[in-house]
Amino acid sequence: MVMAWFSIVALGLTHSKIRTKLSSMSVWIDRVTGGFFILLGLRIAAQKLD
Repeated sequence: MVMAWFSIVALGLTHSKIRTKLSSMSVWIDRVTGGFFILLGLRIAAQKLD
């Protein structure tokens, strides 16, 4: 089952239309992901202080 999932993901990400769309959205994907990790880090730091 895991191998099937990764195969589907690999095939999907190598499709030219999907790859083009992801490339055009990469700045926003990076910003959202970065914001998520910052919030996660702040939450962990706050828990360590308590």
